[in-house]
Amino acid sequence: MSSRTGVYPDKLRYLKEAVSENFSMAVLERGFTSYMANQVTYLAYQSDELIAVVQDKMKHQVKLDTEFIMISSCSCGITGFCEHMAAVFFLYCRQLGYRPELFIQEWRLLSAELKQPTPVLRKPEETRNKSKRHKTSLPDDSLRQSFQANDAPSAWLEALNYNYSAALGRHNVLITDWGKWVEEDTTKLSKAWSSTLQLLFAINVQLYIEQAAEDMLDKRQKQQPLHYDYWSSSPYYNLGEHNYAIIEQSLKQLEDSDVTAYSEYLIQIGEYLHNRINRTSRLRLDWLTLYQQAWWSVLNQEDWMDAEEGRIAQSLSRVVQEIGSETPATGSRLHKVRNQLFAALIHIKMRQGLDSEAWELFESKFGNSEAEFFHSYIAIFITDQEYDRAKGWLDRVLLHIDIEDEAVIQGHMDLMAAMVEVKVYEEEEYITVLSSMMPYSLPIYEEYLTIKKYDELWIDLQIQQGFYPDSFHSSDMKGLEANCPEQMLAWYHLNVEECIASKNREAYIDAVKAMKKLRVIYKKMDKLANFADYIELVRIKFSRLRALQEEMRKGKIIS
Repeated sequence: MSSRTGVYPDKLRYLKEAVSENFSMAVLERGFTSYMANQVTYLAYQSDELIAVVQDKMKHQVKLDTEFIMISSCSCGITGFCEHMAAVFFLYCRQLGYRPELFIQEWRLLSAELKQPTPVLRKPEETRNKSKRHKTSLPDDSLRQSFQANDAPSAWLEALNYNYSAALGRHNVLITDWGKWVEEDTTKLSKAWSSTLQLLFAINVQLYIEQAAEDMLDKRQKQQPLHYDYWSSSPYYNLGEHNYAIIEQSLKQLEDSDVTAYSEYLIQIGEYLHNRINRTSRLRLDWLTLYQQAWWSVLNQEDWMDAEEGRIAQSLSRVVQEIGSETPATGSRLHKVRNQLFAALIHIKMRQGLDSEAWELFESKFGNSEAEFFHSYIAIFITDQEYDRAKGWLDRVLLHIDIEDEAVIQGHMDLMAAMVEVKVYEEEEYITVLSSMMPYSLPIYEEYLTIKKYDELWIDLQIQQGFYPDSFHSSDMKGLEANCPEQMLAWYHLNVEECIASKNREAYIDAVKAMKKLRVIYKKMDKLANFADYIELVRIKFSRLRALQEEMRKGKIIS
């Protein structure tokens, strides 16, 4: 039974949009089943968060943020959005008078529609003359001549737009099919070029596909809002991930000689990426990271660094002019852009070895929520084996990271784990940091203790979180009972006390189950006399709890 919540319609409006964009159909289906089974046993509204408990095989604690869904969490340990969050959302809908079954029905219909056979993709020339089928051989001479090996990237992008944009707007063309077609066709065009030019051309092809897809997404959002929610979280997202992987791989394959010989090409790519970070990317492509990769390789050139600092300064000036202030509203697009630009500026200082100046700039321009920008920079120090610098930055950034963001914690702890491997950090320091971030680090902390087989610490962690052995699979508990009998005794004793304190028959039944487990462990330890003394104390202490005494007799704990 849920408690009354301080619910607000405007929060529901946001959540419906956020859930549509971020939750998969499978997760929504499972969440709806949990909601219908009344598995959300508690729901309350606190400081823009829905605080809930969902009980399936285990008890899960859910926090669903009604202003920024990305920082929601669930104790089930699943990365991303889970069925327990979806169940809480559906109950929230019902409490506001909205019918959850209508929401899920819309998504079922949409899912069925999207499973229809994909129409055959036709190229622009086929659209004009359907009777003339497109050949799989190389494009005709006019198309091939549009792409010259020695052209600058800007010319390539212009030619790509001229030759491949027409088919994108067709309603019977899936964006992923269109992107695959463009990629395959253009790969043929550059086969005769040098390997370096092929890499540079591949980067620009993916940049073009990404930009064109974003523009189409803007149009689709205005024309078909519900379909937009689905497409932006599935095919478009997959396309963005694919593009990112190709660009990242190509940039990493560039050699120092390539950077020297084709620096003008890289400068144009860097300028293009720099312009893209001044807008919100609907495809979630990390333009800033790609931008950084484009100029990381050439930052040792003084004139290049000067040019970058000048470009960043100009962009910051534009942001200030647009908002009329140096401090845009937190969470706004301009706030994100401002932070990205300052992060890039600080990174240049770091690459110059000016760590003190970089940190001073960080402290004057950033708050606690932006520290994660620097994880990728610190990773470079680790790769270059500059461990002292990496440790210095990790220690500083740790004081500023948003510990309520699991992804940020994960990024920081991954870097610390790499430093543990090279003995720069002691493992005790790593565990101490994880412990200090509780409860937000719980999934990471649990996974680490499980991998390392630190059973005693794992048990202590569950006790701290208020979980008991019956919350976990019995096979896991048997292994712990064999490896850590003393700790398991303490855990089951606490379990018994907690159940008895609840003072209801169902809890007493659970208490008896825990007592039986205690008897098994005491017997294996050859301490059954201790168990008998303990049970006698329980019987005397709680002699007035008749229901408990009855259940203990039924369970043959006492006669």
